[in-house]
Amino acid sequence: MGNSNKNARRRLEQIYGKGCFFTRAEIAKKIEDMGGIRTYRTFIKEKHYKGQKISHQITYHHLRHRSEGGDTSIENGANVEEIAHQYMHSLPREHEEIINNMLREFKVNCVIMQGNGRPEAAAAFQIEENTDFMEIPLCDMETLPEYHKRAYRQKKRYKDTKSMKYRKAKNPSREEVKRRTQKEIEDYERE
Repeated sequence: MGNSNKNARRRLEQIYGKGCFFTRAEIAKKIEDMGGIRTYRTFIKEKHYKGQKISHQITYHHLRHRSEGGDTSIENGANVEEIAHQYMHSLPREHEEIINNMLREFKVNCVIMQGNGRPEAAAAFQIEENTDFMEIPLCDMETLPEYHKRAYRQKKRYKDTKSMKYRKAKNPSREEVKRRTQKEIEDYERE
């Protein structure tokens, strides 16, 4: 267990950069702003009051508990300081899940996907300070891995099979609504 956690923690560092995801995502502030959940600040004060040592060592946190079938993997993990880890596990399960979702969102927002479908290290992506925009190159079908190409083709095929009639019925234009209304008025006047 310890060794696989260590390997996953190192791999997460390579992909997402060093440091505590909890701190980097500013989750403590988000929790305070949100309200309704015992805050991280309160937890730290309780620790100090009880005289317990606070460790800032980075640990591996399972986003989906091992007891619930969560594995030790990059997808299911987050690097957090030990004190933040203790804080999350001190909360009721539904509150911990809110924080886990924030960690998942942080991971999604912090990684850039390369053309080959692999995540690029977050440290390698930098934005110049005085720029108003960011240029993102378009991905062509040649650089996509095969599983992305398959998904794209399936989605396109699904869209093509939808009938125009169904789309119009679901989201009619103003002209179509006007035409239907006029027809209903005419039908009513005939009766």
